Amino acid sequence: MESINYTAFIELTDPEFEQFEYEWLNQRVIDVGNDGQSYRLTRKGIVIGLLLIEPVQKLEDLLAIESFHRLESHGFLTHSFLKMVFEIDPMRLTELEAKFSKESIDNLLIAYIEHSLIVFNIAQPGIFGYEGGILIKNNKIINEIGRQHHFMGYSLYQSNEIGWPEIKKLDYEKTWNWYWQNENILGMSSTKLERALTAFSYLFFSDLFTMPHHVIFWSLIGLEALYCKGNSNLLGQLSEKSELFLGKRLANKFHFSKMYDYRSRYVHGDLNFPNKFLYEDLSDEINLYYSNAGTNTSIATALLIATLQKMVIEDMSELNFVYSLE
Repeated sequence: MESINYTAFIELTDPEFEQFEYEWLNQRVIDVGNDGQSYRLTRKGIVIGLLLIEPVQKLEDLLAIESFHRLESHGFLTHSFLKMVFEIDPMRLTELEAKFSKESIDNLLIAYIEHSLIVFNIAQPGIFGYEGGILIKNNKIINEIGRQHHFMGYSLYQSNEIGWPEIKKLDYEKTWNWYWQNENILGMSSTKLERALTAFSYLFFSDLFTMPHHVIFWSLIGLEALYCKGNSNLLGQLSEKSELFLGKRLANKFHFSKMYDYRSRYVHGDLNFPNKFLYEDLSDEINLYYSNAGTNTSIATALLIATLQKMVIEDMSELNFVYSLE
């Protein structure tokens, strides 16, 4: 029996920085394999094929869709698209249908798209954000995919500016396989790594006016889940252990303590910040707020990304530190 196919078309967001040291951002596209070949990722009886489509104006697949006009009405067709084809093994589909409703199966596939957002941005940070998309079966749109943005590009920029931590380019498939070793990642976290990855999922947002301090909280939650034991001297634990794991900070060490102080002042109500329903947004004071918030947020996020990347490279599921006497 042949596989059952679903197809998603996802409109990619341009990276925050058009010209950058990191070559994968300069390309402004997702690198989906050598010689234009598609990646094929697997997960429990579902094969996901990835193919970059550019330019979209020549996309015959979309022209064949009965509800094609809905794409134009949603403002699509302005960027490149990522095409994701889900090939579901018939036996696996039978299992899913026995356990879930049709709508739940659709939502499961959308969840895989959302989790690929996490995987790709661990592997090549800043490369994957999207304006939205559609899920298709039998040439009919059966569900829509909401916007997901992030500040990952700024974290790359900040790590480059201060020279630490090192951000690398990892293989998608290796990162994907490492990620799905965490069995509870679709639900409630149950380990330190799952807590860190779940915190990482909150670094993505649909509201374009999301405040950067939202991101620093989740980045530090992820970092403390991985590096810290107990709830005392968290700054000291994170500072010492992250250097042991990622290498010495040779310069600008004050950025680290400043980042923690910034988060602490927010939590304890000691820092001014803009109103949610902001109107006067052009003052020097507000511009300074965004600059400081962006810098501190980017450092925390870069540290979390670098930590997760090294765990992928070393195929690690937790960080254990021991004291030794020389």
